[in-house]
Amino acid sequence: MEYEDRKFNPTKIIIFILIGGAAVVLSELFLFGGIKKVVQNYSEEPLVNVASLRDQHNLYMDDGIYIEPSMMSKPKMPPVSLAKAKVDPISREDALSITIDEILANQNAVALANIMPAVGIDKEIYKEVEPIEVLKIEPSNQVAVYEYDKPKGQGMIAIIIDDMGISLRSKLVEVLPAPLTLSYLPYAKNLKERTTRASKNGHELMVHIPMEAMNEYMDGGPKVLKTSSSDKELEDMLDWGLSQFDGFVGINNHMGSKLTQDENAMNHIMKYLKNKDGDLFFIDSKTIGSSVAAKSARNLGVPYAVRDVFIDHEQTPEFIEAALLELEGLANKNGYAIAIGHPHKETIAALKAWLPTLKDKGLTLVPASKLINQPKPANDNLVAQY
Repeated sequence: MEYEDRKFNPTKIIIFILIGGAAVVLSELFLFGGIKKVVQNYSEEPLVNVASLRDQHNLYMDDGIYIEPSMMSKPKMPPVSLAKAKVDPISREDALSITIDEILANQNAVALANIMPAVGIDKEIYKEVEPIEVLKIEPSNQVAVYEYDKPKGQGMIAIIIDDMGISLRSKLVEVLPAPLTLSYLPYAKNLKERTTRASKNGHELMVHIPMEAMNEYMDGGPKVLKTSSSDKELEDMLDWGLSQFDGFVGINNHMGSKLTQDENAMNHIMKYLKNKDGDLFFIDSKTIGSSVAAKSARNLGVPYAVRDVFIDHEQTPEFIEAALLELEGLANKNGYAIAIGHPHKETIAALKAWLPTLKDKGLTLVPASKLINQPKPANDNLVAQY
């Protein structure tokens, strides 16, 4: 048979090109993790790097956050810089296993303040820290002092569960005996469904607003309020955070050991809350001893409260039991106390067993809104002292 030249067929060429292009795109999407990249490139809002959040929450204790190692990917962050603390840096391996006792054994007060803000630690530590220099306010910038009504009652306890919405165990929290106060991260998924279920179960709702931590490598997720943010940026991010679900009565800070020390930023946040419809309150999670959040709220006439106890800074039954006993003691002594915990399996198990015992102890579980310091009209003859 004689060789016959094949006729040129442009249709086949076009088909082959299309098939080849499709193969490249599919391999990029499915074989090389490209789906996430494509979504990130074309999504208006940045995706939350959950693996990164988990890594960082576990490694650094300065914000009292922990997520199980089994849920973590391999850490990829640079080590913490402690140059300003004038101590030897903690290696990443040490950071994974360092204990509170080991930190407290370090006698360098500045290092203690940088490494471990006031989260589940004896507050006596801060007596050793050098006082922070605070600028005097000029008379023209003085603000009127508000008087406040403190919560009235005996043995009242509020339990706030932070970091709600980013783990499956959040659903287990939502069915615990009410009323708990559940604070949801604004970038969590299915927030309207979750918060509606929690509210129907008798729980109070708050928004857990991400704020800048002392450690620059801490990833608070998208829309983190920072000291470098302009007033407009702070307002826009608060607008976004408070638009993610309905029915909340206040906010508290997620991380925030750096931002809550910034008086200008906290004053602007409090002015924002004061100008919002309704009486939104601010609860200072107190992730650092030098926070000025409560002072800003008090000076600007915003309802506020401050966390008393972190109940699960260490995820062991022994630590949580001791923290709950401390909480009971504070409630009996002062009439009320506020605790913060997280949706850890140890915390959920402890609360499930502990909450039914409160009545026999003469203690009452209340929503956080019952333990808020409420402002009275300002006395123009008094000014805030700094």
